[in-house]
Parts: sequence; structure tokens; C-alpha cells
Amino acid sequence: MKYTHEIIDLLWAQLVLSHSILVYGSSVSIVTQCVLSLASLICPLEPQLDIRPTLTIYDSDLSAFSHPSSPLFLLAGTTDPQVVKMLSPHVDLLVLGEGETEISEYPGAAGISHLLAETDFLRTRLIQHSVSIREGWNDRFLNDIRMVLRMQYKLDDASGLSVFLHNLFYRHTVTFLSPFRHCLKVFREEVFASPHRRLPSISDTQILTLPPRFFFGTQMNGA
Repeated sequence: MKYTHEIIDLLWAQLVLSHSILVYGSSVSIVTQCVLSLASLICPLEPQLDIRPTLTIYDSDLSAFSHPSSPLFLLAGTTDPQVVKMLSPHVDLLVLGEGETEISEYPGAAGISHLLAETDFLRTRLIQHSVSIREGWNDRFLNDIRMVLRMQYKLDDASGLSVFLHNLFYRHTVTFLSPFRHCLKVFREEVFASPHRRLPSISDTQILTLPPRFFFGTQMNGA
């Protein structure tokens, strides 16, 4: 997530709220990696989004995505400017770049076309239909992220850094949910007691993806 660490709190909030995000970049491997990283960002929750690591103009679902009859719930990646033009009116856009991060409001179809024509991927851009307001309570979380990312220069094992970040995001999500713990426990019990309950799946409510220790344990550990 080296391209997005300055806006990681905004992306985290969007995923918790199931807002759609389209990731655009010049490399298929980097775009795919970013989408999969975002999908794991709110662990232990599962994103209630249709996750498509790569979308092209030839995907059969693209027409339905670009003419939605209801709000989209999509987390996707693409290297195709045409896909960006088709989907950006309906989803927020994350353009992956190497430089400073810029947050802006959706500029309309003409503005997106202009951006695509000039994009040199020197900046990372988060383009939103409703620009997020950064919450002060997330400052400590952002500082922790910056400190962990600085460790990459001291760690020879990249997997160790990945585990460290995973635990950091896990703890952040669980801490955020802690005030709602009792309500979530009651809701979970009602769902499992219902005679109409289906087996949990990706389409079920997020609460079914939380581990039992979140509801019944005394420790809130990311391990």
C-alpha cells in the first residue's frame, strides 16, 4: 500500500461503509495487488462489495456496472482508461501514482477525460463524489502507519512487515467497533436463532464474519 498510505484512513472508512472504489494504474500486477490489499484492510470484517481485481472493456458485467439500476457495491481495478470513463460516474476513483497524494471531488465526465489524457502517474489521486472529511481521532492510526512503513528499510523480511500491518489494521477495526459490541452480540444471536437463517456467505451481513471472540472474549487481540 505504499501508494496510498497518506489516505489509508479515508480508504478504510469507505470500505467500512461499503462505498465503491475503482483502482486505476499503469500496471496490472500493482493494480491487482492494491485491490486485494484494500479487500483485507477492514479485517476481521469482509467488504460487502463485489471484488474484481481486474476489469477490462471485454468483461461481460461491465455494461451492467456502467448502467446500474441501484447503487453499486464494487471494489475493482483496471488499467483501461475506457473502463474508468464508464464507471467513474458511479464510483470513487483511486489513481495510483508515485508522488504526493491529492484528494479531489469528481470533476464530471469531461474532467475525467482530461485527467486520463494527462495522467503520468506521478501523483496518487483519490477522486470522490462526496469528498471525505478527515477525522481527528484517526491521527494516531495514521502516525502508527507511517512508523511501521519506515520499518521496511530496517526489515529484510517483507512478510514480517505485512504481518505487522495486518495486525495494525485488525486492531484499528476492532477498536472502532468496540462501542457497538453489545449491540452486535445481540444482533448476532438473533440472526443465528432465526429459523430462516441461511449459512453465512460473502453476501451475508458483515457481522457474521466477525470471530466469536469479538463477541464473547475479554481480549481484543489481533493475533
